[in-house]
Amino acid sequence: MRLKQIKLAGFKSFVDVTKVPFPHQMTAIVGPNGCGKSNIIDAVRWVLGESSAKNLRGDAMTDVIFNGSAERKPIGQASVELIFETQSEAQSETNAESTQHSPTNNFHLAANLAERNEVSIRRTVNRDGQNVYYLNGSKCRKKDITDVFLGSGLGPKSYAIIEQGMISRLIESKPQELRVFVEEAAGVSKYKERRRETELKLDHTSDNLSRLGDISQEIGIHLNVLDQQATQASQYRKLKAQERELKSIIATVKYQAAQQQLDKLSTVIAELSQQMTTAKQELGEQKAALTKQEQAIEQEYQRLSQAQHELTSANQANSRCRQELATAQHLLANNEKQLARYAEKQRETSEKSQQFQTEIGNWQKKLAELAPQILLAEQALVAAKAQLLSLEQQLTAQEQLVHTKNRERLAQQEQRIAQQKAALAHQEALAKLDAQLDAKQSRLDELDEQTLDDLDELTAQQQSLTNDLAATQEALDALHDEKRQVDAELKATVQALSDANQAQLAGQLQLQQLETQLAVKEEWQSECEHWLTEQGITGLQSYRKVISVEKKWQVAVDKVLGHWLDAFLLDNKDFAQLLPTAEQTLEKVTQTAERYWLINQSKLQQHAQLGSLATKVSTDIGFLPLLNQVQIAHDKSALATLLSTSADNSDTDDGYIVCPDGSLWSRVASSKGREVQGANRLALQCQYDELKAHLANQEPLINDLSNKQAGLKATQQSLVQRTEQLTSQQSAQKLAQQKVISEFEFKSAQVAQHNRQVLQLTQAIDELTQERHELVVIIEQKNVEVAAHSQTAQQTQQAEQALANLQTQVTALQTQKHASQQAVNEAQHALQQVQLEHQQHSLSLRQTELQLVHANEQQRSTEEQLAHYQQELAKLPKTDALAQQVNESSELVEQAQAKLATAELQLDDSKAQKSQLAKQITLQETRVSQQNDTAHQQALKKEQLVFELNAAKASLSELKELNQQQVFGEPTGSIASYQQQLKQVSRKLAELGAVNLAAIDEFQLQQTRKNQIDLQIEDLTQAVATLESAIAKIDKESRQKFKTTFEQINQGFSALFPKVFGGGQAYLTLTSDDLLDTGVTIMARPPGKKNSTIHLLSGGEKALTALSLVFAIFRLTPAPFCMLDEVDAPLDDANVERFCNLVGEMSKTVQFIYISHNKIAMEMASHLTGVTMMEPGVSRMVSVDIDEAIAMAEVS
Repeated sequence: MRLKQIKLAGFKSFVDVTKVPFPHQMTAIVGPNGCGKSNIIDAVRWVLGESSAKNLRGDAMTDVIFNGSAERKPIGQASVELIFETQSEAQSETNAESTQHSPTNNFHLAANLAERNEVSIRRTVNRDGQNVYYLNGSKCRKKDITDVFLGSGLGPKSYAIIEQGMISRLIESKPQELRVFVEEAAGVSKYKERRRETELKLDHTSDNLSRLGDISQEIGIHLNVLDQQATQASQYRKLKAQERELKSIIATVKYQAAQQQLDKLSTVIAELSQQMTTAKQELGEQKAALTKQEQAIEQEYQRLSQAQHELTSANQANSRCRQELATAQHLLANNEKQLARYAEKQRETSEKSQQFQTEIGNWQKKLAELAPQILLAEQALVAAKAQLLSLEQQLTAQEQLVHTKNRERLAQQEQRIAQQKAALAHQEALAKLDAQLDAKQSRLDELDEQTLDDLDELTAQQQSLTNDLAATQEALDALHDEKRQVDAELKATVQALSDANQAQLAGQLQLQQLETQLAVKEEWQSECEHWLTEQGITGLQSYRKVISVEKKWQVAVDKVLGHWLDAFLLDNKDFAQLLPTAEQTLEKVTQTAERYWLINQSKLQQHAQLGSLATKVSTDIGFLPLLNQVQIAHDKSALATLLSTSADNSDTDDGYIVCPDGSLWSRVASSKGREVQGANRLALQCQYDELKAHLANQEPLINDLSNKQAGLKATQQSLVQRTEQLTSQQSAQKLAQQKVISEFEFKSAQVAQHNRQVLQLTQAIDELTQERHELVVIIEQKNVEVAAHSQTAQQTQQAEQALANLQTQVTALQTQKHASQQAVNEAQHALQQVQLEHQQHSLSLRQTELQLVHANEQQRSTEEQLAHYQQELAKLPKTDALAQQVNESSELVEQAQAKLATAELQLDDSKAQKSQLAKQITLQETRVSQQNDTAHQQALKKEQLVFELNAAKASLSELKELNQQQVFGEPTGSIASYQQQLKQVSRKLAELGAVNLAAIDEFQLQQTRKNQIDLQIEDLTQAVATLESAIAKIDKESRQKFKTTFEQINQGFSALFPKVFGGGQAYLTLTSDDLLDTGVTIMARPPGKKNSTIHLLSGGEKALTALSLVFAIFRLTPAPFCMLDEVDAPLDDANVERFCNLVGEMSKTVQFIYISHNKIAMEMASHLTGVTMMEPGVSRMVSVDIDEAIAMAEVS
């Protein structure tokens, strides 16, 4: 593949969309310094994944975005796209070139890219620093771009892109940096990436293996504990089974008694239903009679409506006739007026036509008079323009002469300013010397004063230490007082903490009691959960856990729902599987299986009825129907209102009314109903939560007291330490006082040393004074030179006087030019006025002609309207016939009013009969309502009995060993004996204490988990061995490829170096025997030299050596292209020719793109691409095909 073109937009100086094509194997990019040539190289490096702004000659990655110029604003995004053409397309395009061949490199694209004729790679960045990569127009990662060119020699740091200065850095690079080029040529970079990924996987696998080992050990310890708990749980289940059996037998007797009461009540309800049926039949007959009467009324209404319709029609006909009569009379008068008006209008139009014809003749005469004036104005304008052109030419010549004189005057002024600046610099140097003399003198004075100041300072320190000793003693006294206060506060804090701990302990004991009560109420739920587990159903929630009840109504919800709060929620499938189809139906919302309370979740109601107990419950699952059936009364007055409303309104829904204290009332009977017995677990749970929250709130208080106690103790200890510190400080101050006395004696010894320094400073001042004198002499010489230039200043004044004279001449010419320009303007104005007057006359003539045409058309229109109104007047109807029609329609209206009065009388009679039937129906409905109330009361009693019966049935536990006769038939023993046995079993259960019922399942679950983890450990151990084997294989292949490639590059380098230099030798060496980590060094000796290191070579020799190495790599592993940025800059002409010959030979297999200022290198290229910057800060492209240019030159 080869590079076809580069597309830049907003990248550095390429602000506009710029395409740089590369149609040939050798393309040279030329242009002046600073025009943006190297930006093309930076663009290629950037799009291949360069992430260092320093390597792109910037401080941040956003610096590659065009930042604006003098005439352009900054833009927000930069984009660079490389377009490659594959091997087949490149071959087809270059077969026509006899001197060029397609590159045959070792780089192969992936299968999905090799099938494409072109491969596009693009990178964009915005001002926020967000980079986006595209591969063939699709977004991708930077890693995807890197993988495409991995092992091809292309990349942000590859040997295929050599920028300015990189040649010298390459030859002087460290061994490990030079090794990178060899690895890229060998394709080892792919193996290194695979090895890095494999090592990461190996580290993750090892971490997982260690973590699984720890988990396996913890599970083993947990299994030992679960084994003991599982044994205890088995004993508990056996005892609970016996307990359930005894409770089911005791509940059987209660169930049978409730069943008998239910049968009696059903008989009473059946009799009431028969009575209601008879009453309803009678009511139906009365309603049928009422319906017939209503139908008769409807017929009367229809006759009444018809009569009203006839009356309306008659009124409308009468009104229409009267309106037609008035309209005819109006039209008759109007037509007569129009005839008179149009006759007058016809006369006026004739007079206007004659007037317009007279005006047309006058305008035509005026236009004929203006034609000669226009001709004279045009001739005057031509003469004025000729004079203006002559004056402009003279003015241009004078302005050029003035410009030349100004340049000469400015050059003289710049020379004089330079001399003045030199004199000013010497003056500044003199001022600096004066400043140095002053500084030395000040230092001398300071040394004289320093000794006295030091002695005074020591005296002051001695006095200060005496004062510090007194202050330290006062601080010790204050610390003793503070310590006594802290001791008293600490004693009070200890007492408060003791009281709080006692209160916390009492609360915890109460909390344990509540937990015990709640645990007792959870026993039957645990049994139910165990039974469900045996049926294969786990992970269920009770209805209590999915609802939230307002605190005020918790007792009421407890009393209404009872055991339903602890019922488990099942889906429809599991519910149908558990319940016997012979005894249960899925139409009800809640059902029971044996003695366990279960809820079919799909039958729950999703909306709470207004005023029901469900409004005080919050849930995401749904509401039990019982919650919607029970209404709420906030207090006794609200209860009385609801009961009275229910008694008065027979249509009110059946149900109960509950108060916040849990009392339940019937909505039908005006008396207090029987309370529904149930657990008070919600209240206990609320009390438990409040107590737990109170204890949690007390903990911060106790912690604060504990922290305060600890803080006071720390303060007490700190005071003790501070007392000890002040005591030590007092001793230290006494020692410091002795030390100051010693220093006073030492300072006296320093006085002699200061005197010696004063002598040295005096000598330095003398030297600076001599230097100042020499500088004053130089300044005087400069002043003489300035005086010499004063004569030149006089000459300058003379030149300025001559310049002023020329400027006067220019001003005069400009005045003449202005006068000529004014004459031209006046001539043009005169011509325009004449032409404007001519146009106005022509326009007036056309307007008059149009008015004449309009007047003629208006006259014809008036004549037509006049004839039309005469015809309409003849067509108007006679008013006598219309008056006859009005009288006939009035008679029809009177007849319709008589029919309407008759229909209204008949309708009133029908309404009276209907009212009598309605009263009879109301009396019958009242009797039916009373019977319905009685039946409803009996139904409520039956519903209550059914509710109790279901509760008793739900408490039964049907064991697998008992048949249906044993559970619901007569018990074989006495109830007292069964109750005694139940007490014994309960006592054994209590002796077992707390039991983990889930231990058996948990033991099996943990055992299964441990087996799975052991299998995972075995798999991970095998995976670690596989990864280590893969790394060893990668290392082996990497060593082999690196060794082979190194030897081939070394051989090519050794052969190519003498060819470039015309002799000498060069070779590569390894720094160690480890081929995975060894570095690479270069040794080169040009002809006639025996240098010991590469660093002793000249710049040109280093450049040729580096090029020899790069081209040796290209011969072995050619990259798709090679980009060189002014690598020939340090070479002389002879070496440039060698470089060009080598590039020309290599271009048969490698596409070269290089930047150069050398003419020899430019001649070598097949295609020249120029970069210009005509607009400051903006680069543009200009390309030339060398072969086509030569052919055009030969033809011309």
